[in-house]
Amino acid sequence: MSTKLESRRLAAIVAADMVGYSRLMEVDEEGTIARQKAINDDLINPKVKEFGGRVVKTTGDGALIEFPSAINAVLCSVAVQREMADREVDIPEDRRITYRVGINLGDIIHDGDDIFGDGVNVASRLEGLAEPGGISISEAVFNSVKGKLDLGFADLGPQKVKNLSEPISTFKILLDPGDIGKIVKSKALRSSLVRNGLAALAVFFLIASGGYLVFDSVATRGPGEPRLLILPLKSEISSNKAFADAATENLIASFARLKGLTISPRNVSMAYKGIEVTREDLPEDLGIRYILDGTVYSEDGTIEIAARLRDTQNGSEEVIWEQTMSGPSAEIFDLLATLKQNATSAMKVKISPVEREILATSPMATIDAYLAYSTAENFRGSGNFFELKDALHAYEFAVENDPEFVDAYLGIAEVNFEIWSKSYNTIRFAPHAFEEAKRAVDQILKLNPSHPKAIGLQILFSIQKLNREKAVADAKGAVFFRPNEPWLRNILGQALLASGQSEEARTEFSTYEALSPRLNSAEKYDLIHQYLRLNDVEKALSLIADIPTEESYNIEYYSVAANAHARSGNLEVAKSYGALFLKDTVWGNLTWQKPYFDIYADQSIFEDWANAFSAAGVPDLPYDFGNGREDDRVRHDDLIELFSESYVEVHSVGPFGAPYSEVRSPDGTIAMTFQWMNGVDLTGTWSIKGDQFCHRILAVHLDREECNNVYINREKSTNEVKHISNVYSFGVFNSQFRRVAE
Repeated sequence: MSTKLESRRLAAIVAADMVGYSRLMEVDEEGTIARQKAINDDLINPKVKEFGGRVVKTTGDGALIEFPSAINAVLCSVAVQREMADREVDIPEDRRITYRVGINLGDIIHDGDDIFGDGVNVASRLEGLAEPGGISISEAVFNSVKGKLDLGFADLGPQKVKNLSEPISTFKILLDPGDIGKIVKSKALRSSLVRNGLAALAVFFLIASGGYLVFDSVATRGPGEPRLLILPLKSEISSNKAFADAATENLIASFARLKGLTISPRNVSMAYKGIEVTREDLPEDLGIRYILDGTVYSEDGTIEIAARLRDTQNGSEEVIWEQTMSGPSAEIFDLLATLKQNATSAMKVKISPVEREILATSPMATIDAYLAYSTAENFRGSGNFFELKDALHAYEFAVENDPEFVDAYLGIAEVNFEIWSKSYNTIRFAPHAFEEAKRAVDQILKLNPSHPKAIGLQILFSIQKLNREKAVADAKGAVFFRPNEPWLRNILGQALLASGQSEEARTEFSTYEALSPRLNSAEKYDLIHQYLRLNDVEKALSLIADIPTEESYNIEYYSVAANAHARSGNLEVAKSYGALFLKDTVWGNLTWQKPYFDIYADQSIFEDWANAFSAAGVPDLPYDFGNGREDDRVRHDDLIELFSESYVEVHSVGPFGAPYSEVRSPDGTIAMTFQWMNGVDLTGTWSIKGDQFCHRILAVHLDREECNNVYINREKSTNEVKHISNVYSFGVFNSQFRRVAE
């Protein structure tokens, strides 16, 4: 396990993406690849070198580039976009290669030759805001280049983007030489963002036929629940900042779990950092009743925390509770535990035994380890697949700093379990992730033999390995010893559902909800999936409505919303969410999802899921490849000949446009080499079954079998060379089968 957290530094990051790549590849794969290579060789790479940049990595349809300055990044991007406009002018419009470009100036972390961090994430989101052939830049880049370059700019205002909690102040570069020196306000903002005071209140409009849906952006509040704003605690001297930040993160994390209280989202709290806030400063739409703030001071191994609680009800700003506590610096979390319980009492919030335990529990960690852990938790909470790698680095740094930090080991175990169970090989090779998850669970149980989440993960291992009877027996045993532990009830529900005991599972999920503190969005998504598998649409929709808007701009939300609305008969809304799902996962399809449902003894669970997703517009195959091509299917006898030693298969690129090769042996083994796997082959077995090509890949779908349709391009094929498309669930593999000379 690597636990080295690489150094951070400031850099200008350019994210570029080809517009309509999948369509171009389908229309003219060979021509698109050849033109793209020429563009890279003749234009992009020379320009990057000219302006002192470095290509960090390329994908089939894009690139990530870093520059030492924002000026160089902008000059290079402008030069490329202007030349691209001239270069493609004679190409039919539907076949032109164009790029969207986003540029950010921000903090990055180096991991070997790769870079990651918030600076990279923002650049990627800015790219998505750019027009085809255009360039979007962050406010930091704008401030660095304005007045220094012969360019114009359009201020697009704050833009709400998926997977980032806070909006991005965005500018568009005006490439027309006639706009030099202009700085204009754009009238057509791409985002439906509204700002009120210092806090951002996002309103997301989803246009559907005949109407629209509007979601409240701030955290969902139940009837009569007061809302609390936690202001970042202040420190008067820089050496105390870590203590203040750790205390703030702990307060937010704890109070967010109380069912009888709603706190404002973390990004709203952080927007007020360093600001003296009164009731008049708060937008009415936030609905704040209580304001919690305070200070932290530490010197010579002791720490003092002062906190107060103000009640803004009825237009007042009365201090209803304040307390100062001091003690050894190492006991900061014990002091916070007392303060949290007393503040809760002052707000007259009723709490359950589980919630009382949350308030009273002190993280057993050093300050640096806890801050790294909080960073990891925030990465995971974003719902952004790409930030799982960042989360892993931060968790690993936490355990390096504090080798007995159980919660950080749990984060490592959970993220690696997710990578393994969802085949996220681009983050970490899935089989390696499984071993890391097991090691982390073993370490947790060594430190705490009865840890419920570690025990739960062991049971989830059994479920995914299809050991249903063992999973049920182990889960029942765990619940017997700890009947009031919420998570174990959830785990027992999952084990029962997998084994076909649906009604018993429903009872356990209901008990889990009753015993739990307030569920976070990740826990709600998990429960939504369970209720959809039980076909309890009403319950699933209720939980979906409870997801805060700022946490709904992700594939997980689009997926469950599309499925649930389709089951409820609201097909227009379902199709709108299905379209968003496919926009983010263009190759999304039902064949990819099917093996994940093998854990269920009752296969009608997948049939119901597939029927609903199909009604929402999600195809059976990537890009709906098989639609209208039934006559081009390669059938059993021809498959046997094609995949025999009579032909040699030749690949040039894989399904995402990057270099790809494979070795498929007569003994039934296969090794697949993708450029983005950094030299690690995906290995497994293959066979012909009926009219399909079947395979089991160790790192994909947990080594479960997948069978694919194979298609022939009859126009291009000859007796000597067959142009074949093997439609895997994660993309279309195009190749040539060349007949071996006798």
